[in-house]
Amino acid sequence: MTLSFILAFPLAAALAVLLLPAALARRAAISVALLDVFLVAVAWQSQAPSETYRWIPALGISWSLSLDGLSALMAGLTALLTAVALGASGSRTERMSEFCGWLLLLLAFLQGVFLAANLGLFYLFWELMILPAFLLVGRWGGPGGRSAAFKFLLYTLLGSLAMLLALVVLAFTSLEPDLSYAALASRTFSPALGVGLLTLFVLGFAVKIPLVPLHGWQVDAYEAAPTPVVVVIAGAMSKAGLYGLWRVSHTFLPEALAELSPVLATLALLSLLYATICALGQSRTRRVLAYSSLAHTGMMTLGIVSLQSLALQGAGLQMLAHGLTTAGLFILLGCLEDRALPQDMARLGGLARPMPIFGLALLLFSMAALGLPALCSFPGELMILTGLFEVNPGWALLASLSLVGAAWYLLRFYQRIANGESESLPALSDLSWREQACLVPLVVLVVWVGLKPSDWQAWLSVWGGQ
Repeated sequence: MTLSFILAFPLAAALAVLLLPAALARRAAISVALLDVFLVAVAWQSQAPSETYRWIPALGISWSLSLDGLSALMAGLTALLTAVALGASGSRTERMSEFCGWLLLLLAFLQGVFLAANLGLFYLFWELMILPAFLLVGRWGGPGGRSAAFKFLLYTLLGSLAMLLALVVLAFTSLEPDLSYAALASRTFSPALGVGLLTLFVLGFAVKIPLVPLHGWQVDAYEAAPTPVVVVIAGAMSKAGLYGLWRVSHTFLPEALAELSPVLATLALLSLLYATICALGQSRTRRVLAYSSLAHTGMMTLGIVSLQSLALQGAGLQMLAHGLTTAGLFILLGCLEDRALPQDMARLGGLARPMPIFGLALLLFSMAALGLPALCSFPGELMILTGLFEVNPGWALLASLSLVGAAWYLLRFYQRIANGESESLPALSDLSWREQACLVPLVVLVVWVGLKPSDWQAWLSVWGGQ
């Protein structure tokens, strides 16, 4: 099996589902995403070789794909989140066939970002994923969907222009342009050029992660987007930014990263603390999770830029954990929205009584998100903080303060929804068998990663082979 099939399969399926009836299109899209999880697992287990085909040699761009531990983890996570989000969401989405088609396109382009072994190809997929994300938020979003989509587009284009400039410099500062990761890793850059290149790349990655002050699109998009879309954006697309920062800085610009590490760590800490404070002041469910996600990505960025191997591996483990917990929480909120319940926490409360399974799931994912031991976020955060303490105890102390804030706002989030007093609410049904079945793989992974992080940490020890 070639790695190209992992991309081609959802791409072809995206066109095919447009011709299917709505109910069948949704089932087909779920099946395609699950099969893509299987294909990634098979490719990883069989140690699928890299693929390289000449494409645009004048610019150093080739069709080069490769799979290592980090890219396999992110590709598998993206496909899984697409499947469970579609499965758990209601079937009342308008133009369901078209919706599923665009979501599968987003899956295909994200897989391209994670599997690309050539920076030019990476940039191509990076740009392509803007279109489905923009249309999914703008067409199927809530009342603020269109404005949120345009805000997302403007921020993303700003970052993309910076990345394009960096690629042009890389291509034309070499006698024989070659943008493959292997070739770039063998090049030597002057200190000024390296710092300039990494600065341009960071501008592009910081929009998708996002980091303060380039986060302005995030909260509006997370609040407006339909549940499957926000699950993929929060759980997988934000990881594309972190993955890009990891891959570029550690593969061929490590000296520049050493120079910029204090600046990038400051931005990450600012994002972490700012988001924690903002989350404490929110009254709407999706906005709490949006700022929680911003805080967690700040923590992961700290691990990536810390120049410490334990913190770096912790960041990779936390990328997986954050994808699982964020997806679970947004899916649960989507279940409430399918029951016509409001996002305002003041109008919710006491849902654990009529919906005990929902209440139990909300408790599990909330505790996992705040870093409870034995659940998925704990080992990654502990590794990041331990590594940070070796590099800079001040960074570790400031980052640790955010954990107190996370416990505060996530416990309040759970308390107000599950156990608080509520206004008169309609008769509510608990999670259906379909909704429960879609949450099961996330629950299993949340516990597995928390109890046996070594099983997943081994994947992250093989990440630089491209």
